[in-house]
Amino acid sequence: LKNLFGQGRRHMIADKDDPNRIASHLIDQQGVDGAWDTVREGIAIAHENEDNYVLSVWREVRRALDNKQDGADNTEISTD
Repeated sequence: LKNLFGQGRRHMIADKDDPNRIASHLIDQQGVDGAWDTVREGIAIAHENEDNYVLSVWREVRRALDNKQDGADNTEISTD
């Protein structure tokens, strides 16, 4: 596991984790806005550490969040 530390939060990425699962977990734990903050923070830390693997994982998580948000925007809300 690789540990990422930032702004008092500890984030862990396992080599076999699915970016969609990470995105869902972040949304469940932190809400959509918190998930986006965490992804931006993770990308920045990976850049600072020059860790291309972690950077690629966070970028995939960012893509998964974007896809989830697009899907939510296209969902009709029933008022039955």
